[in-house]
Amino acid sequence: MSRLVFVLVTLALGACASLPPANVLAPPSDPLALRDALQRVERYELSGRLAMAIADEGYTANVHWRQRGLATDLALDGPLGLGGLNIVFGPEQFTLRGADGARFDDAAARAEIERRLGVALPLASLRYWLLGVPDPAGSSVDLPPEPGSATRGFEQQGWQVRFREYVPWARSSWSLPRRLEISSGAGRARARLVVERWQEFRP
Repeated sequence: MSRLVFVLVTLALGACASLPPANVLAPPSDPLALRDALQRVERYELSGRLAMAIADEGYTANVHWRQRGLATDLALDGPLGLGGLNIVFGPEQFTLRGADGARFDDAAARAEIERRLGVALPLASLRYWLLGVPDPAGSSVDLPPEPGSATRGFEQQGWQVRFREYVPWARSSWSLPRRLEISSGAGRARARLVVERWQEFRP
């Protein structure tokens, strides 16, 4: 490849990389309309790291969350030092598979998650919390700003959810949470999620 052709190809690739994703509309400027738009998002995927503290014990895991409509596929790699967990759930399904090959369904799956993690996580609501908004199926209350901080957050189902950092999505004007913290109202359980990569997001 000649130097001229190489330069032209490089410039063309750079121009393509600077373009926003196709068919991605700008987010609403009104906060309530923005919340409603995010609550309607049915397709996204992210990878990150989860740190949990339950009473006096702490655990970490790699996280991969895949949302397709009402169906959620959550993979936790390494929680509690017991290997991986895969949780698949939706309106008519709730299944847990362990790295050891064990499978649990419905109420047994929920009980096994609580046994392994030490707390009953509000998984159905997490689908919305990961996007920075409360679950529309229940009421929520905005949390007051912390002293000296503009951190946003809300309380829902006895859990406090705070968003510490946001990142733009793929050169668009949408911003998605990068760091969020949730804690139970009683303070017994705390979790911090750092999103390392938003792999997909379709508003």
